[in-house]
This record gives sequence, structure tokens and C-alpha cells, in this order.
Amino acid sequence: LVTASVARLVSAVLGLPVTPALLALSGLVVTNTCFVIAAWILYRLGMTVLQDQQLSLRAVKLFCVSPANVFFSSLYSESPFALCTFGGILLLRLDKVRSAVVVFMLGTGLRSNGIANFAFLAHYLLVKLLRDWRQGNVLRRSVWCLAKLILGLVLIALPFVLFQAYAASRECILREQCVADTEQCRADQELPSWCQQRFPSIYFHIQSTHWQNGFLRYWQLRQIP
Repeated sequence: LVTASVARLVSAVLGLPVTPALLALSGLVVTNTCFVIAAWILYRLGMTVLQDQQLSLRAVKLFCVSPANVFFSSLYSESPFALCTFGGILLLRLDKVRSAVVVFMLGTGLRSNGIANFAFLAHYLLVKLLRDWRQGNVLRRSVWCLAKLILGLVLIALPFVLFQAYAASRECILREQCVADTEQCRADQELPSWCQQRFPSIYFHIQSTHWQNGFLRYWQLRQIP
């Protein structure tokens, strides 16, 4: 959506048609801009946590020259996701929990493994709970912390769940209606195999079928080189 918006803006300003080349160029501008901002936020995070300018700069340099930076500079979701991850952690360090949860939600919308960012929120809340215990009323504070943990997990995982629900409604429910009326169905409208699972998930289907992900499935002889 951001890439398409940038492409339309460039098209309106320069009077150029929205072509695949313009979309690709706009995407590169977006990802590389996010890469630069992510590096800046990582520096701020380092200064906030470590209070050491040299060490913070060293971390940013390693982030920029790592072998993975080819993904940060290409038309991919890694740069925006890194921006959301670093930004969410920094907001937690600044005690802006609500904003951090929103940023983590955006990260999950970009990449499903953004759900793992819940661990940062859990760490922040549990450390805060241990500090608050010294002030008494342990039961009330514990219940409130648990409620925040559950709500945070639900919100951070929400984009992933919504996408799975959307895919299931589009690929399973609509096609199931089509299967019920076979006279109007085409061959490519048959119900996919993953729709017949107890909890249909297009994510796990793609990971297993196209990426060969699974327990010990990576360890094959052809992976040795």
C-alpha cells in the first residue's frame, strides 16, 4: 500500500503513468528509506540502553554491513519490519507501551514472525511488575500485569490472525460454496487441500509446501553445499 501510494504521488507530481517499473522504483525508495530510519532508531536505542556512543555506532555499522543487508536494500519487507521492531523496543524503553504495541502490530502485519516481538513486551511488563511488588498490593498488580500481557499478545497477533481469516474466507468458504454448486465451478475453483484441515492456515500451508519448512526437513544432503 505504501509503495502504491508513493508511485501514485510520483505519477501525479511528474505526470508519469503508474507502470511496473515505477512501482518497483517506489518500492526501493520505501525500503531503503526504512533501512536508514531503522539504523537511526537502532542508534537511539543503543544510546538509551547502553549509554555508550561508540558501542551504539558500532552496532549500527554492523547492522548496515551485515550479509543480510541485501534484503534491507531490495524490494522486500525486511527494512520496514526492522524499523517496526527497533521502534517498538525503543518506545518500550521510553515507557510508551501503547505506542509500542501499535508499532509491533504493524510489524506483524509486515511479517508473521513479528508475533515474536511480544517477548519484548512481556519482558518489559514482567520487569516492571517485579519493581512494583515492592510497593505492596501484589495480587492486584499481578492480575493487572497478566491482563496487559494477554491483551498485548492478542493485539500483536491480530494482523496475522486477520490475514489467515481473510485467506480462509476467500479460498475456503467461497470455494466451498462453489463446490456445492458444481455446475458453475471451474477446475481452478476446487477446494484446496489446506482448507480441509481442522484449523485452516494458508501461512503454514505455504511454509510447508513451498518453503519445505518443518521439523528436520531442512537437513537434507542437497543442503550441504
